[in-house]
Amino acid sequence: MIGNKSKNNYRLLITYKIISKSRRYYGVFKPGDVIVSQPCEIYLHIKNIGDSDFPGGRIKKFAIGGSADKGTLKGHYNLSIPAIPKGETHVVKPLRTALADDGTTWLALSIDSTDNKQITYFQWDRINNKAEKIDEYDGWVDFFHVASPQEIHQRYTNYLLLLLTSMTIILFIINLIMLLR
Repeated sequence: MIGNKSKNNYRLLITYKIISKSRRYYGVFKPGDVIVSQPCEIYLHIKNIGDSDFPGGRIKKFAIGGSADKGTLKGHYNLSIPAIPKGETHVVKPLRTALADDGTTWLALSIDSTDNKQITYFQWDRINNKAEKIDEYDGWVDFFHVASPQEIHQRYTNYLLLLLTSMTIILFIINLIMLLR
Protein backbone atom coordinates (compact mmCIF):
# COMPACT_ATOMS: atom_id res chain seq x y z
CA MET A 1 0.00 0.00 0.00
CA ILE A 2 1.52 3.30 -1.01
CA GLY A 3 -0.50 5.52 1.32
CA ASN A 4 -3.26 8.04 1.04
CA LYS A 5 -4.20 9.63 -2.26
CA SER A 6 -4.18 13.20 -0.94
CA LYS A 7 -3.53 15.91 -3.53
CA ASN A 8 -2.18 18.25 -0.82
CA ASN A 9 1.19 16.57 -0.59
CA TYR A 10 3.87 15.00 -2.73
CA ARG A 11 4.95 11.37 -2.41
CA LEU A 12 8.65 10.72 -2.93
CA LEU A 13 10.35 7.33 -2.86
CA ILE A 14 13.97 7.82 -1.84
CA THR A 15 16.59 5.16 -2.35
CA TYR A 16 20.35 5.40 -2.34
CA LYS A 17 23.43 3.73 -3.72
CA ILE A 18 26.76 3.90 -1.94
CA ILE A 19 29.91 3.24 -3.94
CA SER A 20 33.17 2.58 -2.14
CA LYS A 21 36.11 4.51 -3.56
CA SER A 22 38.63 2.75 -1.33
CA ARG A 23 41.86 1.86 -3.09
CA ARG A 24 43.77 1.02 0.05
CA TYR A 25 42.53 -2.51 0.70
CA TYR A 26 43.31 -5.34 -1.68
CA GLY A 27 43.71 -3.78 -5.10
CA VAL A 28 42.95 -7.10 -6.80
CA PHE A 29 39.92 -7.88 -4.62
CA LYS A 30 38.56 -4.36 -4.18
CA PRO A 31 35.74 -4.65 -1.64
CA GLY A 32 32.38 -3.24 -2.58
CA ASP A 33 31.70 -2.44 1.06
CA VAL A 34 31.93 1.03 2.47
CA ILE A 35 34.99 1.02 4.75
CA VAL A 36 35.34 3.32 7.73
CA SER A 37 37.63 6.33 7.04
CA GLN A 38 37.81 5.49 3.33
CA PRO A 39 36.21 7.60 0.60
CA CYS A 40 32.79 6.75 -0.76
CA GLU A 41 30.09 8.35 -2.89
CA ILE A 42 26.43 8.42 -1.89
CA TYR A 43 23.91 8.75 -4.72
CA LEU A 44 20.33 9.63 -3.79
CA HIS A 45 17.56 8.48 -6.14
CA ILE A 46 14.35 10.47 -5.72
CA LYS A 47 11.32 9.02 -7.50
CA ASN A 48 7.98 10.80 -7.71
CA ILE A 49 5.37 8.12 -6.91
CA GLY A 50 2.57 10.62 -6.39
CA ASP A 51 -0.40 11.53 -8.57
CA SER A 52 1.00 14.91 -9.64
CA ASP A 53 4.32 16.33 -10.80
CA PHE A 54 6.80 17.35 -8.07
CA PRO A 55 7.70 21.02 -8.69
CA GLY A 56 11.23 20.73 -7.34
CA GLY A 57 12.80 21.86 -4.12
CA ARG A 58 15.90 21.72 -1.95
CA ILE A 59 17.42 19.20 0.41
CA LYS A 60 17.14 21.20 3.64
CA LYS A 61 18.59 18.74 6.16
CA PHE A 62 21.04 15.93 5.58
CA ALA A 63 22.76 13.79 8.21
CA ILE A 64 24.80 10.60 8.44
CA GLY A 65 25.61 8.98 11.78
CA GLY A 66 26.63 5.75 13.37
CA SER A 67 25.64 3.87 16.47
CA ALA A 68 28.52 5.36 18.44
CA ASP A 69 28.04 8.85 16.93
CA LYS A 70 31.78 9.48 17.10
CA GLY A 71 31.72 11.50 13.92
CA THR A 72 28.23 12.37 12.78
CA LEU A 73 28.16 14.31 9.54
CA LYS A 74 25.33 16.80 9.73
CA GLY A 75 24.54 19.83 7.74
CA HIS A 76 22.74 21.46 4.95
CA TYR A 77 23.48 19.58 1.78
CA ASN A 78 21.54 22.44 0.15
CA LEU A 79 21.18 20.96 -3.29
CA SER A 80 18.42 21.94 -5.64
CA ILE A 81 16.12 19.22 -6.85
CA PRO A 82 14.56 19.91 -10.25
CA ALA A 83 10.93 19.28 -11.09
CA ILE A 84 10.23 15.54 -11.24
CA PRO A 85 7.32 14.41 -13.42
CA LYS A 86 4.97 11.72 -12.10
CA GLY A 87 6.70 8.32 -12.23
CA GLU A 88 10.16 9.75 -13.03
CA THR A 89 13.38 9.48 -10.99
CA HIS A 90 16.04 12.10 -10.38
CA VAL A 91 19.55 11.14 -9.23
CA VAL A 92 21.10 13.76 -6.96
CA LYS A 93 24.76 14.46 -7.62
CA PRO A 94 26.92 12.31 -5.35
CA LEU A 95 28.00 13.29 -1.89
CA ARG A 96 31.67 12.41 -1.54
CA THR A 97 32.62 11.63 2.04
CA ALA A 98 34.47 9.27 4.38
CA LEU A 99 32.46 7.84 7.27
CA ALA A 100 33.87 7.87 10.80
CA ASP A 101 31.87 5.02 12.40
CA ASP A 102 31.85 1.34 11.54
CA GLY A 103 28.80 -0.82 12.03
CA THR A 104 25.20 0.24 11.52
CA THR A 105 25.01 3.72 10.07
CA TRP A 106 21.94 5.84 9.37
CA LEU A 107 21.30 8.26 6.55
CA ALA A 108 18.56 10.90 6.97
CA LEU A 109 17.28 13.85 4.99
CA SER A 110 14.35 16.14 4.50
CA ILE A 111 13.28 18.12 1.47
CA ASP A 112 11.42 21.42 1.07
CA SER A 113 9.26 21.72 -2.04
CA THR A 114 9.27 25.03 -3.92
CA ASP A 115 5.55 25.51 -3.25
CA ASN A 116 5.90 24.50 0.46
CA LYS A 117 3.44 21.60 0.22
CA GLN A 118 4.02 18.68 2.54
CA ILE A 119 6.14 15.76 1.33
CA THR A 120 5.35 12.18 2.31
CA TYR A 121 8.49 10.05 2.24
CA PHE A 122 8.71 6.42 1.21
CA GLN A 123 11.57 3.97 1.31
CA TRP A 124 12.03 0.68 -0.47
CA ASP A 125 11.22 -2.33 1.71
CA ARG A 126 13.74 -4.93 0.51
CA ILE A 127 11.99 -7.77 2.32
CA ASN A 128 8.53 -7.24 0.84
CA ASN A 129 9.84 -5.67 -2.39
CA LYS A 130 7.59 -2.60 -2.26
CA ALA A 131 7.53 1.07 -1.27
CA GLU A 132 6.64 1.70 2.38
CA LYS A 133 5.53 5.00 3.90
CA ILE A 134 7.70 6.46 6.66
CA ASP A 135 5.51 7.71 9.50
CA GLU A 136 7.86 8.00 12.47
CA TYR A 137 10.21 10.73 11.26
CA ASP A 138 10.05 14.26 9.94
CA GLY A 139 11.89 13.26 6.79
CA TRP A 140 13.40 10.14 5.31
CA VAL A 141 15.79 7.75 7.05
CA ASP A 142 17.45 4.42 6.21
CA PHE A 143 20.30 2.28 7.51
CA PHE A 144 23.36 0.61 5.98
CA HIS A 145 26.53 -1.17 7.15
CA VAL A 146 30.02 0.33 7.23
CA ALA A 147 32.83 -2.23 7.48
CA SER A 148 35.95 -1.83 9.57
CA PRO A 149 39.38 -2.55 8.04
CA GLN A 150 39.68 -5.56 10.37
CA GLU A 151 36.38 -6.94 9.06
CA ILE A 152 37.65 -6.71 5.47
CA HIS A 153 40.98 -8.31 6.39
CA GLN A 154 39.17 -11.12 8.23
CA ARG A 155 36.87 -11.73 5.27
CA TYR A 156 39.76 -12.16 2.85
CA THR A 157 41.68 -14.30 5.34
CA ASN A 158 38.62 -16.55 5.57
CA TYR A 159 38.43 -16.76 1.76
CA LEU A 160 42.11 -17.72 1.61
CA LEU A 161 41.68 -20.37 4.33
CA LEU A 162 38.68 -21.82 2.52
CA LEU A 163 40.65 -21.98 -0.72
CA LEU A 164 43.65 -23.65 0.95
CA THR A 165 41.40 -26.12 2.80
CA SER A 166 39.62 -27.03 -0.45
CA MET A 167 42.94 -27.54 -2.22
CA THR A 168 44.18 -29.76 0.63
CA ILE A 169 41.04 -31.93 0.47
CA ILE A 170 41.29 -32.25 -3.31
CA LEU A 171 44.97 -33.23 -3.11
CA PHE A 172 44.19 -35.73 -0.35
CA ILE A 173 41.48 -37.36 -2.49
CA ILE A 174 43.80 -37.50 -5.51
CA ASN A 175 46.55 -39.12 -3.40
CA LEU A 176 44.05 -41.59 -1.92
CA ILE A 177 42.89 -42.60 -5.40
CA MET A 178 46.49 -43.01 -6.55
CA LEU A 179 47.32 -45.22 -3.54
CA LEU A 180 44.26 -47.45 -4.06
CA ARG A 181 45.22 -48.29 -7.64
